[in-house]
Amino acid sequence: MKYTINLIVVFDPEHRTLALNNNNQTAIELSKPSCRVLNEFIKNSGDNLSRDSLLKNAWEDYGFPPSNASLNNCISDLRKSFVSLGIEKPIIITLPRVGFRMEADIHPAPKQEADAKINKVEPVATKPEKMVAVKQAETVSLSHWLCQKN
Repeated sequence: MKYTINLIVVFDPEHRTLALNNNNQTAIELSKPSCRVLNEFIKNSGDNLSRDSLLKNAWEDYGFPPSNASLNNCISDLRKSFVSLGIEKPIIITLPRVGFRMEADIHPAPKQEADAKINKVEPVATKPEKMVAVKQAETVSLSHWLCQKN
């Protein structure tokens, strides 16, 4: 599921990207740990998250050794990504001696029409003899058009 952050940025956890709403050409690819940290912020939107809970949920639960330096790098990368996409106001707030909180308007992103619609293309003819007839009709139409043109 994709999420819209402050109506400006779309977070796609499946592809690990942040992009401007309605403009996928300016997507920023996140590292796996940064994506997991952002997922934690979204799941706990508006709540205070301790360093320990972020380290556990984004590193330990995935079999990686946690470190405060890694968490600090992820937080820094996320902040830079949001600024580069136009969210000037800091949305990841450091809470001294507590941890972090994400202060943002977060909603599930509406499915794009292209995602929602699956265009089913059906063949014009399904039997070989009908396909030949269609091809012959196209050839006749083309030759008729060429004759009229000259």
